[in-house]
Amino acid sequence: MNMKDESRSKGNMVDLIMAIEDDEGRRLNDEEIIDLLIVYVFAGHETTAHTAAWAIMFLEQHPEFLQKAKEEQEEIVKRRLPDSDKKLSYDEIRQMKYLTKVC
Repeated sequence: MNMKDESRSKGNMVDLIMAIEDDEGRRLNDEEIIDLLIVYVFAGHETTAHTAAWAIMFLEQHPEFLQKAKEEQEEIVKRRLPDSDKKLSYDEIRQMKYLTKVC
């Protein structure tokens, strides 16, 4: 999608969304604009902290899932070299396949 040059000078997000065109020159209709704005509102409201809180509540309510996630993390830590940093590395986090499914 493209924006017309005149719309770039406008700072209002709604004006910018209304000026977006696809390759054939079609602009978003009112319903599509409203849907897009609703997505932006919810995306700004549902933060990572909010998601983490829900995950913690879920794990507290399902101790069997919490136990499996803990076991997975303990296995990853056991595979570390003796002189490894105590902080989780990005590669270690990527190895947490079960925890990723829980959250």
